Amino acid sequence: MKLGKNMKIGVSIIFLLLIFSTSISLIDFSTTNKDFDENSLSISAGDDLYEDNDYDWQAYDISFYQGVWLSNISGNGVLFDDDYYGIYIEFGYQHVKVNLTFLNTLGNIDLELWDEWGILHASSNSLTNDEYIDFFAPHDGYYYIKVLGNFTGNFYDLMWESYFTDDEYEENDDWFNATDISGPNHRFKIHRGIQADDDWYKVFLMPGEDWIYIEVDYNQFDGDIDFELYHYDGFTLNLIDWTFDTFIDTFVTLTGIYYIRIYGENATNEYDLRWEGSEDAYEENDDSFNAFDLTSFEGRWLSQIMGSGAQFDEDYYRIQVKSGQLRLIVFLRFFHWEGDIDIELRDVNNFTVISSTSVSDNEFIDIQLLTAGTYFLRVYYGNAGNHYDLLWEDRNHLIPDDNYEENDIGPYISPYQATWLSDVYWNNGLGIQLDEDWYEVYLDFGENWLYVELVYSNTQGNIGLEIFDTSFNPLGGSNTFEDDEYFDIQLSEGNYYYIKVYGDNQSTVYDLWWEDYSDISTTYDDSYEFNNNNLEAFDLSSYQGWWLTEVYGPGFQFDDDWFEIYVEPGNERLVLELFYDNFAGDINVEVFNSSLEFIAGSHSTNNREFIDIILPGSGWYYILVYGPNYGNHYDLMVNTIPAIGDDPYEINDQPLMLHEGHPSFLAQNEQTWLSDLEGVANQGNDDWYAIELTPGFLNLEVKLNFNHSLGDINMEIYFLDRILDASGNFHWDIVFTGVGSYSINNSEYINVTAPRGGFYLIKVFGENLGNEYDLWWDDVKSWFSDDMYEDNDVSTSAYDISFIDRHMSLWEDQGLAVQYDEDWYEFYVETGFERLIVDMKYDIAEGMLGFEIYNVDLTVITGNFSMVDDASIDFVVPSSGFYYIRVYGDNTGNVYNIRYETSEDFPIDQIPGYDTLILIVSIVGVTAVVIKKKRSKFRHQ
Repeated sequence: MKLGKNMKIGVSIIFLLLIFSTSISLIDFSTTNKDFDENSLSISAGDDLYEDNDYDWQAYDISFYQGVWLSNISGNGVLFDDDYYGIYIEFGYQHVKVNLTFLNTLGNIDLELWDEWGILHASSNSLTNDEYIDFFAPHDGYYYIKVLGNFTGNFYDLMWESYFTDDEYEENDDWFNATDISGPNHRFKIHRGIQADDDWYKVFLMPGEDWIYIEVDYNQFDGDIDFELYHYDGFTLNLIDWTFDTFIDTFVTLTGIYYIRIYGENATNEYDLRWEGSEDAYEENDDSFNAFDLTSFEGRWLSQIMGSGAQFDEDYYRIQVKSGQLRLIVFLRFFHWEGDIDIELRDVNNFTVISSTSVSDNEFIDIQLLTAGTYFLRVYYGNAGNHYDLLWEDRNHLIPDDNYEENDIGPYISPYQATWLSDVYWNNGLGIQLDEDWYEVYLDFGENWLYVELVYSNTQGNIGLEIFDTSFNPLGGSNTFEDDEYFDIQLSEGNYYYIKVYGDNQSTVYDLWWEDYSDISTTYDDSYEFNNNNLEAFDLSSYQGWWLTEVYGPGFQFDDDWFEIYVEPGNERLVLELFYDNFAGDINVEVFNSSLEFIAGSHSTNNREFIDIILPGSGWYYILVYGPNYGNHYDLMVNTIPAIGDDPYEINDQPLMLHEGHPSFLAQNEQTWLSDLEGVANQGNDDWYAIELTPGFLNLEVKLNFNHSLGDINMEIYFLDRILDASGNFHWDIVFTGVGSYSINNSEYINVTAPRGGFYLIKVFGENLGNEYDLWWDDVKSWFSDDMYEDNDVSTSAYDISFIDRHMSLWEDQGLAVQYDEDWYEFYVETGFERLIVDMKYDIAEGMLGFEIYNVDLTVITGNFSMVDDASIDFVVPSSGFYYIRVYGDNTGNVYNIRYETSEDFPIDQIPGYDTLILIVSIVGVTAVVIKKKRSKFRHQ
């Protein structure tokens, strides 16, 4: 007897079987054979073929069976105990779906997803048939699917799939949504980004930083990646540098916000991005002739002089060792994980005297020189751009201890000898740990925190720190077996405390630094305090167009921050921008007039607040910056400019400001005047508009109307050109087409045949007098003959596109098609690739188009006749075989492009198999007969 696998809904089948057994029988209908498989009938009470998989360390690995049901691997699962299945989720494909099908009446089954560290991430535990998990995994790696339940021996089927998700820095596809990677100490590293589309990152350069280094590491074989650097001056985005290599290392003249754009072949290629802001204030000191002179800064760290150094290249420093002070000590501090740095001491002839080249944090030199005079310190090696701090001191080697002796006795013995430290900086040379050294400090009233740092090289001997009160009660300390010690402790204000330095008594050289400060909410507030209300508002009138970081440093949002600005007559346009890290606390900004009446505000949650408004008049205005008071730092720029030139299409002063959704993005507004959109525009500065020419409609017309007596206006056409560089890489460039209109009349007009379809830019510019203008454009048909696929007016003469690659379009075969009459195309759907996607691109302004899909019997099965540009379908055809596409419409000669693609149909809401269970009670036992029929296994999506 043979039974069909696919049963129509509503048909009942009753099997009466007399089975003299207490076992469960399974009739399994294969998903690939329409005939009944006699081998699928079995009498067994055993477990499944995936055992033993009762624990995660025994998990049956199905990593290579994505989209495949267990029943098609080694049969259904049987739940007598916990069953584990291992899967590996690739980076960037962390959207995971797991389907479990079973009949609940035979025993409940649940579903869980665990990671390799034993953390439960998702579960599905209903009391109905089937379970389903749709989850975004937080990381790539090994995961375990756990099947658990009542352990009745119930049969189940299981399938899993993973989908592309892009990286954790999305959505950052344009500069408005750039991910802020400014990072601590002006350096950051993006780990495992994915170049599936444009990725934008924002960084910030502080005043005094004049160099930026950017490096992108990726595998060229997985897809080419390029990147560009832009500077934002508060109004326009300016291209600074670009590369088709792996790094940019460039000098910059402007501080503030920069943007990094990562782009390429969109091949989901992984990349690492690292950036470093600036070199340092001691450049150019790349050789001994240009060495920076540290002679007068003996005993002081670079960070106390003009900031830390940055090791992008070799850095030289000149020192002068005094006669009788021939013991030279040099500390070089850095983090090795950011890049290795070494140091050399060179004599006046630039010959190496000694070097320190460890492979850990920090380097240290302690040497007895033979002669006094000029020496050079050469900092070199990694060129990774990581920051470092440097200190040197010469001293008399015959004096074994330091200048703070005698301070060997602490406060618990009277009279004590602790050295009084009256300042936050070490000011009498380095210390030497030959015995216990005691220091006394005092916390002022209002200062209830103490920070102490001890710098030394553990190669000379280990040192520890302790803090005591005046009753010799120990309050804290630090004693590791690595370089340096520190602690940060809350104490009582207005009291004396004692710091004890102790250790191996090996004459270890050290530096000591301490600071008392108040609660973090006041100590680490910004330099604009106290500006907690409008009466104390910080005046930004003299700093218009400046970022706060260029004035007195960034702001810190611990409380309400008020700023004020005076608006001169004629400068009533206020442009305000505020940048911050929303993850550290959301920040908002509002503008009020002198009477504290609300004028405007910005309350986004995307790291950027922006206000561009015409104020009601000149005078004083207040700006309020507020938030959750977490201390999140921010940068603020406020500027007032002439109001002329402002219109509903701003800000469009630079072409890179345009994006889909921008009011100046006119790709869908052909044959429409601006006055019919958002109103006429004002020419107060350069205005850019984006349009899109349909292939086959390359005759471009642009009209510009205005009153010439109120100011001359001109226009030009640009296009985005794909440039091939010397390395064989492509990048986009904005290129003037050589076509413009510069009359002295009341209108400008361009009528030109463009070289190709795609995006073009219209630049409107002139005398910047705020003259109003109206703009109109259209792409007119430039192709008047029929296409290369004729005659294909009926199904019997359909053009066969089966042999075109499934990802290619007509354009890549014989060129674009033209709809003067019905056009028929034939293609073949292979078995297992029944999911059909068809995309048709056209311009509805040139005539309506639609298409239908027919089977081999010329029966319509689906189609799309949209009332807008373009049409598409995503459909699962009933079976493999030949199919037809019929394109029809207004017969106006509209040009179109069409593409089809077939793929496996599991990502679509289809109707896969399900177990219909018929219980038959016999004299001896119960037998379950399972018959599979089509039904959605993705019904829980």
